[in-house]
Amino acid sequence: MSPPFVDIVIEKTDKQKTFELVVGNNSGVIQSINLSVVDFGSLDESGGVAFLGSKTLASWMNLEKDWVTVEPQKTEKVKVTILNKESLTAGGHYGAILGTLKNEDKVDKDVIGLNQAIATLVYIQKKDGEIKSLLLNKTDFRKSWWKIPDNFQVRFENKGNVHLVPRGKIEISGYGRVWVKGIINEDSGKILPNSFRTINVPIINNKLWIWPGNYQIKIDYRFDGKDGFETKKFDYFYFGKEGWILVVTGLLAIVFWLIWKKRF
Repeated sequence: MSPPFVDIVIEKTDKQKTFELVVGNNSGVIQSINLSVVDFGSLDESGGVAFLGSKTLASWMNLEKDWVTVEPQKTEKVKVTILNKESLTAGGHYGAILGTLKNEDKVDKDVIGLNQAIATLVYIQKKDGEIKSLLLNKTDFRKSWWKIPDNFQVRFENKGNVHLVPRGKIEISGYGRVWVKGIINEDSGKILPNSFRTINVPIINNKLWIWPGNYQIKIDYRFDGKDGFETKKFDYFYFGKEGWILVVTGLLAIVFWLIWKKRF
């Protein structure tokens, strides 16, 4: 089914919004597909999705039809309508359209059957009263004097009533320059209202030499649509292989100097 994700903004004066759902059949036989709507919420902090039930969605999302028959290598279009009812409160509302293949094969009663399903996720944001609030709740990385961190985990909390897309960067700087950095949420993952999401941030390090010493980790973050960044900073001490090279080189220099002084 296409598109896999739908983002819709509803103004207070809108009566409804519509979009087209395309159901395709890439197989070599005719397929009958049942369409239904369900609620979904954040399953875990990695951004997984839990489907919760269909009762509340029936009031604001309507399908043109709930069955489609698609010829091999063909597609069918289904109109989906989002109704701006008074019961649709300001903020975010989240649902999905599930497509389930009709299975007419006879199965032994003692065998558990599995129905294959595909989904399109629908994100609704109703204007006039939405609250947007993003908090960097926790930062975690491997703390070591011997190695520059190669991955951060940043945990965000959405304290508002609409979904948000966090953006930002992580930089490690010292000696007046930025040495390494990483980009937050390159996949544009969303955080649902009143929920958490942990995002992995790989750190790009292509430096052949990084001086030992005190460094600063700076995290700049915001959400899509917000001007300006919030910032958090941490101090970090790095010694690494470069420090050992300098120590060994210094000791060897002292030894050669003592030998030279003794001989001359």
